[in-house]
Amino acid sequence: MNETELTKYDYDSITQFYIDPTSPNQGITQLEKVLSRASGYCDIIDPYFSESSLDWLIHLPSDIPIRILLYHLDKDLSKHTKFKTLLNKLRQKRKGVIEAKLLKYKKQNGTPLHDRYIFTSRYGLQMGNSFDAIGKKDVLITRIANHKELRTTIFEDLWSSKEYISDGETKILASFSI
Repeated sequence: MNETELTKYDYDSITQFYIDPTSPNQGITQLEKVLSRASGYCDIIDPYFSESSLDWLIHLPSDIPIRILLYHLDKDLSKHTKFKTLLNKLRQKRKGVIEAKLLKYKKQNGTPLHDRYIFTSRYGLQMGNSFDAIGKKDVLITRIANHKELRTTIFEDLWSSKEYISDGETKILASFSI
């Protein structure tokens, strides 16, 4: 698909698209266009969301609030500090609020976060890999049909929950706002 075709493309009808690491430009352009069409809010679950992932947020409309659930910053304090500095700079440039939480189990290693999601009032997407993998690894992005229900079931529950049931066992969660 060339640039003219991409301009005419109906981004609301995309069901899935693939970002090829050997030639990612077309897929990256599609994701940028889809992100620019977000409305209402943007809730992101990506356990590997990091400072380089923040660059993707500039494609979202500046006035919508963004909430991010992530995990892996917990392991390296210098990355955490750099992420927070860049996040604060981005917060100053936007009209909409950006909230970020690191979510992990309180009494053991790990997190309930695994799959990657982007929820907006207009659409929901599931990503086969992290934002950080775009251009480096295969990334398949699929539209979620019942995104508003899944946002409640997946995102809202994790954002506000103090417990998580995994394999029939209740695990206590700890979250840290960034």
